[in-house]
Amino acid sequence: MDTMSLFYIKNIGFAIELKYIYKSTSISNLKRLPNLPPQLLTFTVFNEQITPVYNLGHFFDITSYNINYLLFFSKNNIFISFAIEKIDTATDYKIISSENITNISFLNKNKILLYNNLNHFLLNHDMLFQASELKIRE
Repeated sequence: MDTMSLFYIKNIGFAIELKYIYKSTSISNLKRLPNLPPQLLTFTVFNEQITPVYNLGHFFDITSYNINYLLFFSKNNIFISFAIEKIDTATDYKIISSENITNISFLNKNKILLYNNLNHFLLNHDMLFQASELKIRE
């Protein structure tokens, strides 16, 4: 079984034709893939291949809030959504404009909305193609 990483350290890649997401309730059964890091959250099917999805919170040092997991990837709107526990804003529905993904600061560079009773960050389609310029905090 060939696998590819949807997200990986220092060079975050985005798959824009994701079909659907498999929820992984336990990663203890992944002994066939022993090199996958513990931040694995779920599996997707992309280009007819099984693709692991990782916890992006592991890749960023953010103190004001915590990114928990990738919730969905919409092919129609081409949006990536990250569920978070807490936002330091007056309202969960506040929309924050975004101009550039470089030197990223999630709170002031991306849109925030409420979806399925969870707060989300949204990265738009144009940002996906600039993903190689995203600066990872170490």
